[in-house]
Amino acid sequence: MADLSQNSFKRRTNLHGKTDAEMTEAREFVAKRLSAISNAKPVTCPTATAELREHRERAHRKAIYLLASIVTSRIDGIRCVVVNLSADGARITMEDNYELPEFITLRFEQSGIERHARIAWRQDLDIGLSFIKEDDDEETRDGEED
Repeated sequence: MADLSQNSFKRRTNLHGKTDAEMTEAREFVAKRLSAISNAKPVTCPTATAELREHRERAHRKAIYLLASIVTSRIDGIRCVVVNLSADGARITMEDNYELPEFITLRFEQSGIERHARIAWRQDLDIGLSFIKEDDDEETRDGEED
């Protein structure tokens, strides 16, 4: 690393009016820091990168506009709109702020298809659903409280 002249160092570090000892201390600190930065080795994490790529591919959502209904053990047919959909879940918008249990069934009105889901997040009238796999469905639904 190129050694900084005293005048250049003063200009770059704004040390005008400092003693020579203070400037030497600051110069040594900067030199150590630059050395540490230039000798640092990059850190790679291929597992995390692969996991993120897999998650993005798995969770690819398609923007849509489908009418659906929410069905629970107590309520049959709260209307909602599915605004995006993937194999793993959906984002829905409701017309009112209903109190819902953790587990629901989403019934698509046009096709009649029903998907069991868990509410993953909620923000105002928007709700994120995580679909429950059919083989896990019975175990999860058995543990549901009314």
